[in-house]
Amino acid sequence: MKKSTLYDKNLRSKREVSDTAFYFLFSEIVQYCIKKDRNNLEKQLEELGYPLGGRFLELITFRDKSCKKEIEIEEMLISISKQMWPVMFGKHVSSLEQHTTLKHIYMIKEDNSVCNKFACLPKGQKGVNCSAFTAGIVEGMLNAAGFASRVYAVYDGDDKGDSCEKTTYVIHFAPEIVERKKLG
Repeated sequence: MKKSTLYDKNLRSKREVSDTAFYFLFSEIVQYCIKKDRNNLEKQLEELGYPLGGRFLELITFRDKSCKKEIEIEEMLISISKQMWPVMFGKHVSSLEQHTTLKHIYMIKEDNSVCNKFACLPKGQKGVNCSAFTAGIVEGMLNAAGFASRVYAVYDGDDKGDSCEKTTYVIHFAPEIVERKKLG
């Protein structure tokens, strides 16, 4: 009888890790990064998320046989926002948009980011966006899939002053990726 492995489990099954456990672990990661270097918290969170993105992409393509290798920018971003985001965070993104004038920039918008929800930051760090961790994951996924890019997490403020409620992940694709799109 074949023993079931991690790769055989269905990604769409019941969540294996409770939200509380994730929040506790992520809060400890943030505290560790603050103790390590208080001034570069966002950069440290991006660097921690980056390898997870590549691993997660590998895992989801191995487990989900219907998942195919995307070769178009838009299709890859739709795959991340519609298929991978709910598996990682248990919800869908608010929107996926392309910049109106700069064709190499895309934005994924998220309301109430999981990473910002329970991050305990000291008084001097209140403007830090802990969603930089998620930006690192997205960047890791895109680069592992062959889409050279740089991803930044920024707060998306509104008129009501709820600037920390919404996060926009700004994705800058490398010029050769945009050129590949034009040639294809």
